[in-house]
Amino acid sequence: MQGDGWTRTLDDGSFAFRDLGAAKFALHLKDRGWELAEPKKVYDPATEGTVDVLVRPKAGLSVSGRVLREDGKPFPIGEAPRVIAMPDGTDDLDRWRHAECRPDGSFTLENLEDGEHVIMVRSGQPVFEERRVAAGVADLLIQPAKPRKLSGRVLDAAGQPVSGCEVRAVPPGKGPLPTRSPNSRREVRWPVSYEVCRTGADGGFRFERLVGEQVAIWAFHVDHPLAGETLATDGDGVELRLPPGRTLSGVLLDAERRPLGDHQVIVAGSDKMVRHAKTDAQGAFAVRGLPEGECAVSVMSERGRLVLETTLPAATEGTELRLPAR
Repeated sequence: MQGDGWTRTLDDGSFAFRDLGAAKFALHLKDRGWELAEPKKVYDPATEGTVDVLVRPKAGLSVSGRVLREDGKPFPIGEAPRVIAMPDGTDDLDRWRHAECRPDGSFTLENLEDGEHVIMVRSGQPVFEERRVAAGVADLLIQPAKPRKLSGRVLDAAGQPVSGCEVRAVPPGKGPLPTRSPNSRREVRWPVSYEVCRTGADGGFRFERLVGEQVAIWAFHVDHPLAGETLATDGDGVELRLPPGRTLSGVLLDAERRPLGDHQVIVAGSDKMVRHAKTDAQGAFAVRGLPEGECAVSVMSERGRLVLETTLPAATEGTELRLPAR
């Protein structure tokens, strides 16, 4: 190995570098919670084959306080909330810090990064409260407000109920969080602080444990584009309408115009939702529920290899996707 090199530790903490050569070297540790106990130590591969590397917890900031019920008492044992700190509201799970509330309602979040954090209190799926604080705060008192309710129906553009629709309630201003996977397909990351339900035959939905005076409602159905609206909580008879969806259909061919079956066609529309369809033996496919506007198309082979990426100006029927010549 010439120059810098990286490796990962295994479950037992062991690691290995190969082909180091004769030059002496120093080690660096990339971890948000730990650091090297001897960061300036130099190792000589000519004399040291196996070494023990000592690490210690990073000296970070903390946030402490108490989480109490509305009546000022701690939550019963078994119902104690979990407190989560997210640096600047990031959805990077590796940077989050967690703490369980003690029987008296107290908690301490340690080894925090410098700067503001979103402190989230949750018990089970529903999230009681979110607030933004600076790292280093002590004696933070959190008393979640009484949960609110919201009910309504999801309708299509013609006013007909949409059954089997996934409805999610998230804090105002939040919605699907698009990210990119290593193979460049766009994915949707939902905020952690949400509740979810599905509509019945009448298109109805109901949330029992919402927080705050407003909530953003997002609805997704396989035949419709994503739709969202910010509403006041403690309401009934709310109507959320889904726009009509377009269909991208056609055939997948190789460079010699032979149909390709058993391939995945992955489409990300302007609403950032990702939809899938598998080609049949004739290479035919159909992806429904796409919004207006351009869409990014990726094709994965039956072995999971990315074989095509393209962008179409709009979802249309009779589309021909053709793999490039090798």
